[in-house]
Amino acid sequence: MLARCFRLKKREIARVYKKGQRLNRDFLLVRFVPNTAKVSRFAVVIPKVVVKGSVGRSRYKRKTHEALQEFRSLLKQNYDIILSFRKAPDEKIIASTVKEILSNIN
Repeated sequence: MLARCFRLKKREIARVYKKGQRLNRDFLLVRFVPNTAKVSRFAVVIPKVVVKGSVGRSRYKRKTHEALQEFRSLLKQNYDIILSFRKAPDEKIIASTVKEILSNIN
């Protein structure tokens, strides 16, 4: 789990949805906007349509948070980032996709 200082709050999520740029990948939609905070902040969204059970959604969030924690140093500037899953991926490719996305945002 990401530390609280690295997670977005609800009003910040709304701001990113409204003003953020988009980046599409095969199973992931990424929205991001530069922030003035001292760190980059993240939110992971997995709708019930994508993964039915809460255990599965939590598992994908956990895998994504682990990858974000490992690769967040790739960002050269601080951003507010939302990762929205559009379909359920293979768990093995989540980390590599997150790494690719974070390196492409800069």
